[in-house]
Amino acid sequence: MKNRLLTKVAIAGCLALISAIPAYAQSGCVKEVFHKYCLGGNIDAVLAGQAPIRTSQQGGTTTYTFADIADNTVVTVVRGRIATVARSYRPYTQHTYDRLREDLRRLYGEPARTNPGGRMVDMWDQGPWRVSLVWNHNNNIQLIYRYERLQERARDAKRGYPGNPNPSGY
Repeated sequence: MKNRLLTKVAIAGCLALISAIPAYAQSGCVKEVFHKYCLGGNIDAVLAGQAPIRTSQQGGTTTYTFADIADNTVVTVVRGRIATVARSYRPYTQHTYDRLREDLRRLYGEPARTNPGGRMVDMWDQGPWRVSLVWNHNNNIQLIYRYERLQERARDAKRGYPGNPNPSGY
């Protein structure tokens, strides 16, 4: 009788511990973004807490736009898993860009910098995921988190074959 009671208490304790683990940690998450979105995680947890203001679908990719504190956050989903989280920041000024870049530099070190097509792009490659800070000068400053494995699958689906001649996603 005493053993059964101890077993039940142990099981209840384990269940309580499991339920205390955040949803993002239980779902295959490789990176929690903005305390809300999980690269590699299932989109259902996000949709259960907040309805998107816009949804679009193209091929095997679904894009959800959520109204968040900074501006809108755009989440790209491949087969139900979060592949990209992008957020815009205002005002679109050098000060905003520099502030964001410095915060990211403190977290991830020195970025790779490119200037494709009149844009400034700082990128921090973190293995399976990457962070990019993009400034289109007058139009937009975006912080983009990408889960590369899911991005490869989306590109492969668009091309119609399983191989990817560009595994780094550049």
